Amino acid sequence: MYPISPEDKLGEGALRDVTELIKTMRGEDGTLPFTDEELSEIEWQGQWYDDQEVVKQIFRTVYFCLNQNKTDLAMNLRFCLDPIAMQKVVGLPTETRELVYSVYNVLCLYFFYNIPDGVAYYLFESGFVVLALKLGFKLEDIIADVTNRMVAFDRRKVFCIELSASLGENMTTLGADNNHEEKNIKYWVDNFRIYSQGNFGGPDLLNFAADKNYFGGCSGDDRELIVKVLQLYTHLINGYLAVPNGDLAAVDKRLKDLESAGKADDPLAYFEDYLLSSDAPVVNQNFGSSELSTEEKEILNIPNDTNDTNETNKKIDVLVVKKLIMSEFGYAEGGQFEDVGAVINRLQELAADFNDPEIADLYYFDEQSGEFKWRE
Repeated sequence: MYPISPEDKLGEGALRDVTELIKTMRGEDGTLPFTDEELSEIEWQGQWYDDQEVVKQIFRTVYFCLNQNKTDLAMNLRFCLDPIAMQKVVGLPTETRELVYSVYNVLCLYFFYNIPDGVAYYLFESGFVVLALKLGFKLEDIIADVTNRMVAFDRRKVFCIELSASLGENMTTLGADNNHEEKNIKYWVDNFRIYSQGNFGGPDLLNFAADKNYFGGCSGDDRELIVKVLQLYTHLINGYLAVPNGDLAAVDKRLKDLESAGKADDPLAYFEDYLLSSDAPVVNQNFGSSELSTEEKEILNIPNDTNDTNETNKKIDVLVVKKLIMSEFGYAEGGQFEDVGAVINRLQELAADFNDPEIADLYYFDEQSGEFKWRE
């Protein structure tokens, strides 16, 4: 689950443990992954950790989810572990808490796109960031994968700004100052903000990293890790991860133009008008062209004859609706959103915006199962 570097040296006993763990993860010792029903039956705030079979099943389930891309099961296990990972459960043995943190971080790293925004913000204010970078995970790529799937650009901006705000308040210990006093991520972010005077550019970061007035007490490894954290912070706050190959200033201008045109509440106005405009400023190498690709037209449900863009033909694709709802309300296993009323109201708004009553009926209450569901 975690990458192992060539520098890792395992003793004979540890190698035996690893061998047994691999057998368990692969199910070679007969261990089966949890089902959703089994997960719901475990008292996670109790003493489940005393049962080694449960512990083995956790490892098996994580590997099974990663290997088979079982998103719903992975998010169900993550949800069960939420109270422990977020330190809402007291009295657990240190070993158990470390086990939960390890499993939880793996699930969140590999399924980052599916976790609620609130969980992502919490993780960026915790030791998750340092752990992920130490283990070789490319957090920028993971975040970009999430933002690239978001329909509305203002949604991308808010997500990245919130992550940067969380990172800026992160109290995880990292490195030391010139007096060899341990410091945390917040210390480095605060000092970099002052040093760069809010520019957050690459040259500023390089100059800051080379300044012995700040890094005289840091080891080479710590300094390298601090620079990675600050680069992540920089790319979150300056829009690099919100708008690939662009900047937030261009997006802000576009959003203000939409607001002036009375289209601020139209989630796809950015795409439908902006992509078809030949004089739009280039925000992305694929944007600003009057010619849309076939794939882009399919995503936006725009007919091949793009000259006919009047209001009566303005339709929204079902997949876009689902992505939009999930981008605003977070991932919900099986479509079970926490605030069902807000989701229904949003769908009704979209139905009115796009003059398509079917949108409001996409999410419905199934009397047979007693649950809300997406209509297939």
